[in-house]
Amino acid sequence: MPEIKYLGLFISFLIFLSCVSKNVDFEDILTYRTESIIIPIDHTVVPNTLYMQYVDGELYWMSRDRRTVHIFDLKSKEFCLLFKYQEEGPDGLGSPLGFYVVNQDSLYFPVQHRLSLVNHRAELLRTYDFSSTQLIGPMSSRTRYSHQFTRLRDGILIGLNSGLVSKNLLNKSFLDSYYPFVIFDSVNEEIKDFPFRFDQKLFDNGANLIGCSYSGDKDDLYVITQYSDLIHHYNASTEETKIITLASSLVNNFSDTYFKSDPRNNSASENVRMIYRNSSNLGLLYDSHRGLIYRMGWKGEEIGKNFNFMKFSEFLPHFVVGVYDAETFELLAEFDLPRNKYLAHHYFVSEDGLNLFLNHPDDPEAKEDEINIEVFDFSKLKH
Repeated sequence: MPEIKYLGLFISFLIFLSCVSKNVDFEDILTYRTESIIIPIDHTVVPNTLYMQYVDGELYWMSRDRRTVHIFDLKSKEFCLLFKYQEEGPDGLGSPLGFYVVNQDSLYFPVQHRLSLVNHRAELLRTYDFSSTQLIGPMSSRTRYSHQFTRLRDGILIGLNSGLVSKNLLNKSFLDSYYPFVIFDSVNEEIKDFPFRFDQKLFDNGANLIGCSYSGDKDDLYVITQYSDLIHHYNASTEETKIITLASSLVNNFSDTYFKSDPRNNSASENVRMIYRNSSNLGLLYDSHRGLIYRMGWKGEEIGKNFNFMKFSEFLPHFVVGVYDAETFELLAEFDLPRNKYLAHHYFVSEDGLNLFLNHPDDPEAKEDEINIEVFDFSKLKH
């Protein structure tokens, strides 16, 4: 009898393993690499950025400290300077927090509660002032944490800085009244509330911070907060929201520890150690070409006391890429990337797939005079 009992357990274990290997791919991510793109750069281009945008085979790259926007041609592997913008004067933009490209002759720059429209010569065409609206700002369009302006069917989606919302306001009733996004109608030149709201399920286990990553196209918007495995799928046509739990065997150690803490009582390095002790979401990308969602996540780890907290936050040593079906939200594959190779806040989707950057400053093979991009196609995971 004991032998039969253990045989049953063994068979159950084998069935479990077969299900895991069938549903989730644990191969090396390089299995799906289709192309390596190396673009030589010079001293005028900073090899990392908070603000970039892919448009029709070209990657727009902002160097905020140098007030420049460059264009990388991913096919010819060449770059050029689009313009150097001014902070002051008749064409002055102030100190913008990113940009959004409509085309080479129409770029929007968010500055506090204003949007500035410039052409390819960095000439100021129009300024839209929304300071009279009740925006929890300032507005920004940054690729770090996937917080970039997004084109939907009804206009340009602008994420507000929900990280500025006071902890004292964060409860279920607040979620019902808070709009995390606005939509900019460039035709009618107006900005209005976007109907999406966080679902109360987000706080079923207690309140937490609502800083989020988001990505979308046309009617589909996907939103995930930094410290939760719940993803919101909002349909802009029906104004309906679905809440789904994203499975992960690696990014699953979420906590409300930082929310409950008082950062004022700690040093900056202690706060960073607390933030990265547990899991968090670093980015979210929707691949409309393949019907996939990419979730970039941090597993969580204990960090030693002797570290450069500024550098650590900007250049995390590693991260996890989860690949999900955008319709069923099934986890198709999960990749734990090697340490000090890929930049944890640099990625974009092109027609060819997911693009990751190999310019980690702690990689002895990384070169400061080139942009190194690898392209991954996960199409076959859906078949």
